[in-house]
Amino acid sequence: MAYEYSRLSGDGIQIRLLTIEPADHVDDPLHVRLNTVSLASKPKYHALSYTWGRPAPQFPDEYDDPSATKTVIVDAKPFQVRYNLFAALVTLRQTWLSDTHWWVDALSIDQSNIPERNRQVASMGEIYAGSHATIVYLGPPDDTSDMAFSKIASLSESFDKRPTYLKNRVLKEHLQEYTNILRSEFPDEDSTQSWQALQSLCSRSWFQRAWVVQEFCVAPATLVQCGERMVTWIELYNTRQVIVQHCGCMEMAADFKETEPKDIISSLATVTQSWDNLMELKKRARDQLIRGSGLVNAMNQLRSQHATEPRDKVYAALGLAGIEGESTSVDYGLPIATIYASVAQRSMQESQSFHVLAYCHHPPKIADVPTWAPDWNDQSRTQRISFPQKGFHFFEKQIQEFLYHTTKESDFYARFDDHGRKMVVKAASFGEVVFVSSHGRRKYDSIVPSQGGMQAKIQDKEQADQAAMDYNAITLDAKWLREWAVFQSHREATSFPMINQADWSYNPNMQGETFKKPIYNPTKEDLLEAYLMTLLADVLQDPCRGHDIRIPSVQGFIANSKSRGIGLAEAISFRLEGKAFAVSDLGFIALVPAEARATDLIALVQGSELPFILRRLESGFAFIGQAYVHGIMDGQVWSLVEDGSMPLEEISII
Repeated sequence: MAYEYSRLSGDGIQIRLLTIEPADHVDDPLHVRLNTVSLASKPKYHALSYTWGRPAPQFPDEYDDPSATKTVIVDAKPFQVRYNLFAALVTLRQTWLSDTHWWVDALSIDQSNIPERNRQVASMGEIYAGSHATIVYLGPPDDTSDMAFSKIASLSESFDKRPTYLKNRVLKEHLQEYTNILRSEFPDEDSTQSWQALQSLCSRSWFQRAWVVQEFCVAPATLVQCGERMVTWIELYNTRQVIVQHCGCMEMAADFKETEPKDIISSLATVTQSWDNLMELKKRARDQLIRGSGLVNAMNQLRSQHATEPRDKVYAALGLAGIEGESTSVDYGLPIATIYASVAQRSMQESQSFHVLAYCHHPPKIADVPTWAPDWNDQSRTQRISFPQKGFHFFEKQIQEFLYHTTKESDFYARFDDHGRKMVVKAASFGEVVFVSSHGRRKYDSIVPSQGGMQAKIQDKEQADQAAMDYNAITLDAKWLREWAVFQSHREATSFPMINQADWSYNPNMQGETFKKPIYNPTKEDLLEAYLMTLLADVLQDPCRGHDIRIPSVQGFIANSKSRGIGLAEAISFRLEGKAFAVSDLGFIALVPAEARATDLIALVQGSELPFILRRLESGFAFIGQAYVHGIMDGQVWSLVEDGSMPLEEISII
């Protein structure tokens, strides 16, 4: 007869802890005992953090098959568990004392009892925080994992022994000393093997799990285990810091020309990049800064993490942010579309802003998700127009600072009807999109030219040359403006009130033909200047502070960018990913979502710092995305709303 759970009491938080009975041989049957305790009694236990599925690609398919199970004997009754958990329990039996108490979600929670599962998941932050330590199980060892653990130990030890001036950013005067460290790390061709082993270990599935963020951040201490090898998280993060320093110094050191080490270190820097975010979040959790900092802020930290069950990302974020409430309570019985809509609604109502809409991608990949609700399982890059000041904190209402003021200081307004599926806002129509550039859908990482120290992603010289040509065509040659000029010359209605139409006459078949010098009337700028400012969205990315700053002109951008090491090509390439250049029927130029098309509405929405791009549907509008419209971003036309010339009306976004 299979094991049957006894019910947990509803008084306080009760949890089940298991102990693993010792065995003489690794292949002996696995016996465990479950005991129910109150979390309030402060029991001493360790929490296990692991992946339910395959821990790494090299493991058999059975690890990913929910129907492929192994038997654990729980209180003398058989119980089926997945392959990776079984391997973890066997490993813990071999490496830990038999009287160690463990909290393991798949065994400690009755997964078939949805109400219990909901309550326990809602308490997981407290469960992991109340543990003596969290043990991260990366999976069974492979042929290279022992070598990787040895490398972690040696790198961490060498990092601890370094002088302080070599632990932070390496200055030019210390570069030769650091180059000697690099040469000691890579004395010969065989020395790359341990780094390759480290890369394999750091690529294991655990590092991409959604629940990792909460389990790691709230844990008092964290140990990382693979087979019988174990390191502390501090040792692992010391390794990350070494990797980052190696990567930077290899680029700076002119006499370090070995290609293979550079490739491996660069790849490791990318693989371990999320660890910096984990450490920042752990610090904030320790300082009690995460709680109350915003559900969407927490959701964004989990966006790049993997979750087989998409609800897990939301519920992990709830625990991380310390959020409670009926509208976002843990309930695995709810459709994911309903949960995503609830998250977006709660975010807008609590922050009194439309910031969450920056994470929407059109069309939604999940059926029935409203167009105004982000799909948090979509790992596409966030296509924000800009990043508000205060960076990491920008969802905290009390300190958020808007870069734009399209609707001045108008009060936020949004109402949610039809059981939370329909968002009603107050909006004024500001014309329609009539032209969208031809290359707006391209990922513009690929158009950055490789010269001048830019970190181009193009390896092939022919591709690099083409990228430079594409970039120059779009910017210096105003390719998209020319496309629009050709487009509008074939239209019967050619009246664009904001631009002198005569200035657009040119012969596209003539070599070297240039535009005359039209003025963009909304800002009284040269049109080419206005065009480049639109591609930049009028802002400069500040990587040191994690947010954007407004700039007065392209020349102002160039002056400011020199001190930040950002070129015009890099800035425009970053801003254009997922965007397109557009022109409205009033002649305003804009940066819009790549999914925008002619006849889409440009709407000024009360309480929104950015205009919306909306598409008419039979029963309302679809939200396509946010836009930058050059010449109106500081409230220049909102006065027309205030005096009644451009009336507001309630519209439904579905």
